[in-house]
Amino acid sequence: MLGMFGGRAAKRPQEDARALLEAASRSLAMIEFSLDGTILSANQNFLSAMGYDLDEIVGQHHRLFVLPAYAASEEYRTFWDSLRRGEHKSAEYLRLGKGGREIWIQATYNPVLGPDGTPTRVMKFATDISAQKRRSADFEGQLAAISKSQAVIEFTPAGEILTANQNFLTVMGYRLEEIAGRSHAMFVPEDFARTPQYRDFWAALGRGEYRPRSSCASARVGAKSGSRRLTIRSSMRPAVSSRWSNTPPTSPPASRRSTHSARALPSWPRAT
Repeated sequence: MLGMFGGRAAKRPQEDARALLEAASRSLAMIEFSLDGTILSANQNFLSAMGYDLDEIVGQHHRLFVLPAYAASEEYRTFWDSLRRGEHKSAEYLRLGKGGREIWIQATYNPVLGPDGTPTRVMKFATDISAQKRRSADFEGQLAAISKSQAVIEFTPAGEILTANQNFLTVMGYRLEEIAGRSHAMFVPEDFARTPQYRDFWAALGRGEYRPRSSCASARVGAKSGSRRLTIRSSMRPAVSSRWSNTPPTSPPASRRSTHSARALPSWPRAT
């Protein structure tokens, strides 16, 4: 009975490992390489993503999937040298599918160790992120176009200034080093910066709430010259990363920041 129990215990880790691998194979693109980069096998998810049949790639080298210039580079040789030493790699990679089609993947290259602890082959697990990359590129292109025509400034969720474009700096009369790291409150009247309305404004942005034509940003923004006042028409848009960006309503959300783009409207002195 003890012998039977011991036999089951010995088999259990192998069974668990096989079950985990099968589960991963159902959702991830997987491909297996020898230590010199020769392709040994691949699952259907990988083949579908890259546009190949299995018999077209088995026995070929991994360089089939990379740009020729990269395949001939020292960086590429170093990449495989580190895998042969047992070091795993994880990043976003540009790869080539059948016919030279560019594909972006989020992937990990995992050296598989033998009983003696030395690498025997490399397993790669990947997901196709090409669509995300295209959306990101489109968004960055939109931001670049916006920045050419509008005043743009970027904040952390707490209102700390990260950066601003030249349009914004020109309108406000500052250099970037004079405002970076300071608070948005420098652009509004001191009495307004102390109000619950102003605190609620930034709390809402911190929760990811979009603020079109915000009353805060539109309310008599002070420029560098203390006597000069500007009124701007703008929107504050939380993005989806760890920072903030103030962009116009037409732009899609980005990462977690807040981008602000605006047009300055002149405020003429009232007649006395």
